[in-house]
Amino acid sequence: MVKARLKALAMAVLLAGGGAYALASINWCRVPTPEAAKIISTVSAEGPLSAGAAQVVLQPDFPVTVAGYGPFRPTASRAEISLQARALVVQAGKARVGWVTLDTLLVTDEMTRAIRDDAKLDGVWVSATHTHSSMGGYDPRPMAQLAGTGVYRHRDRDAWVTASVQALRLAAKSLRPATVSSGQASLEGHVAARSGDHVDTSFRVTRFQDDNGPIAQLVALSAHPTLVPRDHGLLNPDYPGLFATAQASSAGITLVLQSAGGNAKVVGGSTTPQAFADVLNGLMKAITFSAPVSNVSLKASTVSFVLPRPDATRLVGAFFRMPAENFMCLSSSFQGEVQALRLGELMWWSAPFELSAASAQTLGASAPSAAGISLTNGYFGYLEPEAAVSAKSGESNRQYFAPSLSVTVTEAVSTALRAVQP
Repeated sequence: MVKARLKALAMAVLLAGGGAYALASINWCRVPTPEAAKIISTVSAEGPLSAGAAQVVLQPDFPVTVAGYGPFRPTASRAEISLQARALVVQAGKARVGWVTLDTLLVTDEMTRAIRDDAKLDGVWVSATHTHSSMGGYDPRPMAQLAGTGVYRHRDRDAWVTASVQALRLAAKSLRPATVSSGQASLEGHVAARSGDHVDTSFRVTRFQDDNGPIAQLVALSAHPTLVPRDHGLLNPDYPGLFATAQASSAGITLVLQSAGGNAKVVGGSTTPQAFADVLNGLMKAITFSAPVSNVSLKASTVSFVLPRPDATRLVGAFFRMPAENFMCLSSSFQGEVQALRLGELMWWSAPFELSAASAQTLGASAPSAAGISLTNGYFGYLEPEAAVSAKSGESNRQYFAPSLSVTVTEAVSTALRAVQP
């Protein structure tokens, strides 16, 4: 009798499991019809430059999840070093555009919309420094909760939005006549390719100052902030926070932007957050900046695009492909955006992906001198050129979407860049 009951129970479990698998294997994913990239907003102005900057310390509701890696994640009861939202607002004519960087793993498109709505500027770029030892809990998407940010809590999302809006408003209130200049250095030897051997070694700095001294600077580089140990149970902004803090007294509020993906390293020494921040501080001393410019043209554009269907081919085996793609479908809005900005002779473009050196080069091919910025205004995973995905090279084993994704996003970036040309 007992044997018969156990057999019946086992059969019921198998049938239930088989039914669940069959249900999960149905194609539930409904992707919007593909359409051409389209411009959804533009800004154009010219005149004397004004700039203002501010930073606001994040106020978490402890205890919080430490984001950055998959389960199991540590819980933090305090911050070892404060996490911050740092903002820069620039104005030319009557147009105002703002940047805000968050000491966090990623930002969502929903957070971006909320920040823009409250900041009330003509354009806002919201970027993550991509530190893997920051607060999680702010991304409701199932895929993000599983892979990096942990269980969603609305108050954690609100903490980041509040800090961002406060920083942007304070920056806008502090606007004053300013000049802009730029300079570059090389990270050769201090950044390594995450896969393959191609890495972006550029270290680009754009500095804003007035007659009394520095206001702020934008710093774009290719180096993963993964230097804090995975099991670290305290919130920590990694090298972007340490570097920004060190620069504040001599160069103003510093917004660290991730360009293409690369791993930070310190030649001949231990690669700790402080050691890599020291490398960057040393590079800053050697940079020669261009002549300051006070009268500029400002152009900005935002372009929307439709993402292709999720593709789990490279993520799981064939048996689990359809269930995995259905799960990924729950985490995607399928509507993304890229931006481009021209300030005088300087240009930037952004994308809501983790870019490799190859994908950054492909996407920005129409304006090679422009700086490409990753992890901005949303997050849709990794991005590699179509050929790399087909060849299963680079970071393509982490790309969530079909190989054609690069073609779609390249069209969008090119459209955004054309819209800001003189």
